[in-house]
Amino acid sequence: MAAVLLAREGEYAKKNEFSFTRVEKESVFLLDDKRISEINMVSGRTKKKIPKIHPFLNRVVTMASSHNGVWLCGLLVSGELFLWNRDKDLLKTAPAVPEILQLVAALQGNATRLSLQVSGDGLRVLVVAVTGQVFLWECMSIQDLAGVRDGVVRGRWSHVHPLEDSILPSAQDKEASQHTIFVKTEDMGDSCLSAFVFTTGVKLIITCLKIVWEEAPVSSEGYNIEWVTKTYTMSCLTPPCKPVRSRGALVPAFSPDGRLLAVVLNQRQPKATQMLFVSTQNFVSVSSGLGGCGSKKLEIPSKYIRSYWVGSVCWSPDSLFLACVLKRGSLLMVSRLTGLLTLTSSGCSVDFGPAQFLPLHPLVTYRPHLSPGKGEASLSSSSQSVRDVLRQRYSVTWHPRLLYLIVSDGYMATVMRVLGKPSAALLLKDLLKNTTQDLEKASGKLEKSQGGVTAWLNSVSCLSFGRSLEEFKPNPTDSVLSTNTEGSNLPPFLQEQGTLNATKELLEKVQTFLEDDSDVDGPPAGSHLADGGRLEFASMFDTVHALDTQTDAAFFASPDFEKECVKTPGIHRELGRIQSKLLTAWAFAMSLGNTVENRPLLLKHNLCCMLRFAALLQLIPGSVVHAGKKKISVQACLLRLLKALLIFLPWDGIHSDGPHCLGLLVSFSQQLIRLLLTPKPGSLQTGQCILSSCSLSTVLLILQEVSDSLDHAYSLQQRVVWLSAGKDSQPHLCTLDMHHVPQLQDRKEEKTSVTREAQPLPHRPSSRLLGVWQWVYRVTQEYVEELRNLKDCEGWEEEQHQLTGIMSQIQVAIQATGATLEEGPVLLTCPGEQLYLFGSYLKSDKAWRSQICEENLKCSDRRVFKDTQLCLALLYSLLSQYRLRDAQEFGDHMSRLILRKGRTPEEPPELRLVPLPLVASGSSQ
Repeated sequence: MAAVLLAREGEYAKKNEFSFTRVEKESVFLLDDKRISEINMVSGRTKKKIPKIHPFLNRVVTMASSHNGVWLCGLLVSGELFLWNRDKDLLKTAPAVPEILQLVAALQGNATRLSLQVSGDGLRVLVVAVTGQVFLWECMSIQDLAGVRDGVVRGRWSHVHPLEDSILPSAQDKEASQHTIFVKTEDMGDSCLSAFVFTTGVKLIITCLKIVWEEAPVSSEGYNIEWVTKTYTMSCLTPPCKPVRSRGALVPAFSPDGRLLAVVLNQRQPKATQMLFVSTQNFVSVSSGLGGCGSKKLEIPSKYIRSYWVGSVCWSPDSLFLACVLKRGSLLMVSRLTGLLTLTSSGCSVDFGPAQFLPLHPLVTYRPHLSPGKGEASLSSSSQSVRDVLRQRYSVTWHPRLLYLIVSDGYMATVMRVLGKPSAALLLKDLLKNTTQDLEKASGKLEKSQGGVTAWLNSVSCLSFGRSLEEFKPNPTDSVLSTNTEGSNLPPFLQEQGTLNATKELLEKVQTFLEDDSDVDGPPAGSHLADGGRLEFASMFDTVHALDTQTDAAFFASPDFEKECVKTPGIHRELGRIQSKLLTAWAFAMSLGNTVENRPLLLKHNLCCMLRFAALLQLIPGSVVHAGKKKISVQACLLRLLKALLIFLPWDGIHSDGPHCLGLLVSFSQQLIRLLLTPKPGSLQTGQCILSSCSLSTVLLILQEVSDSLDHAYSLQQRVVWLSAGKDSQPHLCTLDMHHVPQLQDRKEEKTSVTREAQPLPHRPSSRLLGVWQWVYRVTQEYVEELRNLKDCEGWEEEQHQLTGIMSQIQVAIQATGATLEEGPVLLTCPGEQLYLFGSYLKSDKAWRSQICEENLKCSDRRVFKDTQLCLALLYSLLSQYRLRDAQEFGDHMSRLILRKGRTPEEPPELRLVPLPLVASGSSQ
């Protein structure tokens, strides 16, 4: 990713973060919990006071702006709310209620943090304490909020109680953090998401709250709530990490589309620091290492450990990138669900890269001298950081609509613009292209050690689809960032910027800025003591290449790996990286859905690469894969890969443009099964038989796993709602909206959910696998026939017993779809019976008579049986109509036929009697 620096400005008074406001009067604000200043990014000056808000600043508990920058909301010590619209310069206030006043009073003077978030339309505000107290304010009169005059807005406060089984942090959990976002999308609906992140023992706890407003609410409050708690064992993450009970150890952030929660896990060992992406749909997690955060491999002094922590994160407006700033001034960029991006920067005499970490701001390492006898020496590093008079408050903020971001350390700000218009399709294409090249390299290495590998790989898998992938060029205009930011068309807050490359001009602006005032009088306390500190930029030697902290659990090499795999050095590690890339690309495409241009084409190539990867696993020497100190079979490894692939499949079911992956998964399953049942190169010469009960059992497990996943991902569920926000609230089935897209659902409990409506088997999505089941059934039948000729072989009875169970399971699966096991004889048409059942008795009589005449002219073994059947049917019809005379005549005729058939051969033969024509309308006499 390439970026250009447009401005670097100095700030005198520390602020926590930057905030953009609105389109009409776009400007930039410096904002923390209790202070706000408007900054001109052209001149570097700050506005001394904001008249409408300045009277409230001394009484503010906390402030926050809406995600779109339209509203600024603040909570006062009196329990009141104020809402300021920057475009219209309107100030609205909401009166306090006793519950909010008690909450504010209880949290004053202690370490419990209180935050709030306002929706983009200003109609709702969520006040949240990190210990789990949640209050919701809703505007009851839109006219009051939209009025052209300042005034009081009528609203309603609600206390959102957690469920009894919800796990929430306590005041002693220093690492606890919280994030809230308002979302209004097709799949998420009009909702609010809030996450509490903390650690308990060796586990990471994530408790999510979701509030959904319905067009036709089923509860008196007008919204539905849902609490869900999910735990993760930190030692099982990749790379493994440990709980750190320190302020700032956990940094959560919801993506703007609400589908992902990103959690930074800062560690005392920087190489273990990672980004954990958690799906808000089914809590599937994807871990991405941060490359050691730019640290050397040497031991880091304890006083500098926190400088390698991620201090602030922010999602890009298209939910594609996550910008992170370290507490030593380095910027890093993580793409959605993938990993670190390589960055380059230019402009403002700040030319860096390509590198994974851009050292934009120096680290101030000055600390005041501690007075002995006051206990400061025993303070934790986080407490010392809070008391540091020159502590830098790092923040990063994206523009709400454009690919502009501001990075700040509290004293200086850097404005950057991402060059070009990167799209999700372009990122996915590049990732698949690199993976395809890695697969070709791995194939070449195996070709050198084994003969005939390339020909066999091409017969069971194909990568020629890369030509179509190469011809595909994503359309940059399809990006959600449609505003033109190229050339001189800068956003309003930079329209007069011009070129700031001249160092002299920049220093003059900074000097002018330092002489300016802000809304807080006087310099920060202790700034005159800065004579004992120093400035330190992150070393570019450490940031050019990030450490490779990503390892795959299924391919993690043992200490004796190189000794055991002399013939194929490093091939297992290469395959592990390839698997990680393939699953990352798959998850990336599943998560973004129809926002990825030409998604089916890219997904198809992804599955082609998966198939080639599975084929390469078949060729690993010894047919085992190293996993730590264990050795697992290739079949078990393929099952793990398939399960990992299917975990992300429910993400595809939420998109409105149809299940693109349903047909692709069916085709992939068929090709994967054919691969498992195809002889490997050289197996015919060695006399090895690829078919066995073991391989067929693996095929059976694959089909069952895919069937369950397809039914789960593409079958709608019945909605469960909580009718109130009280502590005793119980879930109920919603009858107004019978089916919906599930959210905040644990994937282990999804398949056993009682709210799922059972579909008839022939109509389930898994019925698309019928052709695959039938092919496997035919292959199994052929193997059973071959096995009958090998009765004298050792283990024949056990193999036969295993095949009997496999055959029965395959038969059950085929018959469950409504299909037959084998094609039987075609059913004969019976026109006479059909006409009789429809009430056309005369027509049925004529049809039977005609059939009797036709059967008499035939010479077949079934003629006698057929004659008897037709004659009895005709006789029954006549009797049922009370046509007794016709029935008697027909009976006499049948008797003569029987007597003629019983005549001895010596008697002279007579002409064959044809059934007498029947009277059109019979008599009952």
